[in-house]
Amino acid sequence: MTDILMMKYNQKLLDLELLESRQLLSFVVVGVEINGDGDTYEIRLDGPGIFDTAANSLELITVTGTTAKSNLRIVVLGKNIDQNGQSTSNGMVDVDTISITANIGNIIIEGSLKKITAETIKSLKVDSFSGNSDAPGVVDVQKINALTALSKVTYTNFTFRDKVGTIKLGNRKQEDGTVTNSHFTFHNDVKNLIIDNHLGSSQITQLDGVAKRYLINGNVADSAIHVYGDAKTLAINGNVAHSTIHVYGEAKALAINGAVSRSDFDFDMSLKKLNVKEEWIDTTLDVKETLTRSSFKSVISSDPSEIATQISIKTIGRINIKNDIIQTRIGIDSDIAKMTAGNVDGLALRVNGNLGIFSTRGSLDNTIISVLNNINTIKVGKNLQQTVIVAGINIGEDYLLNSEDDQLGRGDLLIKKVIIGNNLVNSSIAVGILSKNGYFGDALDTRFIDDQGNEIRAKQEIRLIKVGGTISTTGISGESYALVAEDGIDKITSKGKIYIDNPDGVRVPVW
Repeated sequence: MTDILMMKYNQKLLDLELLESRQLLSFVVVGVEINGDGDTYEIRLDGPGIFDTAANSLELITVTGTTAKSNLRIVVLGKNIDQNGQSTSNGMVDVDTISITANIGNIIIEGSLKKITAETIKSLKVDSFSGNSDAPGVVDVQKINALTALSKVTYTNFTFRDKVGTIKLGNRKQEDGTVTNSHFTFHNDVKNLIIDNHLGSSQITQLDGVAKRYLINGNVADSAIHVYGDAKTLAINGNVAHSTIHVYGEAKALAINGAVSRSDFDFDMSLKKLNVKEEWIDTTLDVKETLTRSSFKSVISSDPSEIATQISIKTIGRINIKNDIIQTRIGIDSDIAKMTAGNVDGLALRVNGNLGIFSTRGSLDNTIISVLNNINTIKVGKNLQQTVIVAGINIGEDYLLNSEDDQLGRGDLLIKKVIIGNNLVNSSIAVGILSKNGYFGDALDTRFIDDQGNEIRAKQEIRLIKVGGTISTTGISGESYALVAEDGIDKITSKGKIYIDNPDGVRVPVW
């Protein structure tokens, strides 16, 4: 009877669910800063793994045996208090180096960090990264989902060898919460890189993958951003000075909410959208494929002593410049649908194709517009002064008329209409005519010739020139105006009446 009862009891034991084995999953060390200002700190590792550190030292913390479930915290337990009961420390620890040999979950440091190496980190949150010019900091991580620095970042080199989630560095609420003298190298996709203050003397290089969003909530100075893959959105909510942005792949949007000066922007493929809110000064833009839409809310200009602003685009939909263009070169290597501006002074516009609409709300001064093929409409809001508008000539890379690199149109050429709100003074409008001395309308004008020296015989005409005011020249030596077309001009009006040539202007050349 006893044996039978024992069997039943044992059977019940066999039916029980066995629990997983348990181990101690927390490792804690408490110390007082020796090389800092005396804060009491705690190093705590929760989850699998252990860490090793010299007694009472934050110079090197070596972490082993961790997994994605392991969390490392270095926090301040108390400030240093002097004999008067006053705090003499900042409540932050200064950690020199953390070496992690495996994956880890979350890392929180209440203070600065100089160096960290790891495989995969779920999240890393520090107050600041604090290298220096003699000993730069290092962040070398295979993969990270989130990285945050609540304060400044100085002299730190970041390397990420796999995909990156969201990185947020700096603090716009702190005057010194900037990112300076630092380098970032990404080998794969970046979801978000947010610099939440100014970026200075730094470089961001994305070797592979996609830059989904780069956002800088401050100024960019003496810095460079190189994206070798595609870039979705680049946004700068401040000024850009003495800096470079170069995208080697496709780019969706570049938005700058401040002024731009002495900088270079290169796009080896297409840029869908460009928005610049303030001045664009002494700065180059080179888009080797298509710029679909661009908007400049203020002035485009150069230092008067040099033409440092040059915009080169292979194919473009439209350029909208809300304010003025001053001393600028713009080269379009194909057609352009529309370009608008305020006042224009010192522009050299080279279009290696057709020009749809070019319009100014103010005057057009000291400008050359050369279009290899046809011009549909040019509309000047006020005066046209000291300007040449010519169809059938591409003035080339030097942006100078009558130089060796000028290219001539070969087929039919047409300027459909030129409308000027006020006066035309010392300006020329020409189709199918080659000037030999820098201005049109004299006996040195010739027809176009081909490579063999033969005259190009094609239909080359102007349909309409409409001038709201007068058509004139000042009569000063070397100044003149000319309205000329190989096959004539259908109609010219001045002050609402048909314009009749006078000796200062030529309407149809006589050969």
